[in-house]
Amino acid sequence: MTYDELVTNIRNYTEVNANVFTNAVINTFITMAENQILREIDLDVFKLEVSGNMTSGNKFLTAPSNILTHRYMMITSGSDQIFLDFRDTSFMKEYWPNGASTGVPKYYSVWDQNTFYVAPTPNASFVVELGYIYRPAQLSRTRRPGSATMLRKRCSTPALFRPTATPRARLRCCSTSTTPTSRPCRAWASSSRAVVGVTSTVMV
Repeated sequence: MTYDELVTNIRNYTEVNANVFTNAVINTFITMAENQILREIDLDVFKLEVSGNMTSGNKFLTAPSNILTHRYMMITSGSDQIFLDFRDTSFMKEYWPNGASTGVPKYYSVWDQNTFYVAPTPNASFVVELGYIYRPAQLSRTRRPGSATMLRKRCSTPALFRPTATPRARLRCCSTSTTPTSRPCRAWASSSRAVVGVTSTVMV
C-alpha cells in the first residue's frame, strides 16, 4: 500500500474529506501508528545488533541514531558474557549513588533519547553489544507519490486500521461537541491519552 493509497483509504474509512482531514493531520496519525506497530509487532526484519566499547569511568553510552526501542544489552568481561538487567533510572541512582565509584556493570537504563546509562560505572573498556529495534523509513516523512516503506509492504492492514481508530472517534466527536461528554468523545479522549503515552516513549 503506497502513501497515496493509504491516505485515500483513511479518508474513505473515516468518511471525512481533505478539507477537514488534511495531509498534515493524516501524517501525524500515520507516524503514531507506525511507531506503535513497530513496538507491538516483533518482526525479525526490524532487529539490529551493534557492538562497541564502554569507556572506563564513564557511565553513559550513546544510543544508535536509528533506534526505536532497545531489546538487550550485553557486555564481555574476560571470557564471560553478561546480560545487563534493565532498570529505571531511579533504581540506578539508588543502587549506585556515587558515579565516581567503578565496577563491573550489572544494570542499564535509558538516560534520555540519545543516551543509555549503566551501573556500576564501568571499571574497564568492556565490549558491549546492544540489540534493538530500528526505526525504518516512515511513510509519513517520505510522502512521495507511489512511495511505500518496509512497514507498509509487510503490515498494510494494521497500517490502515491503527491510524483510523482514533481519528474517526475524534472527528465525529469534534463536529458536534467541544467537550468529551458524549460516548465518541470519551472514547477519543481515552484513545488520545494512550497514543500520546506511546509516542512519548520512543526510546524506552
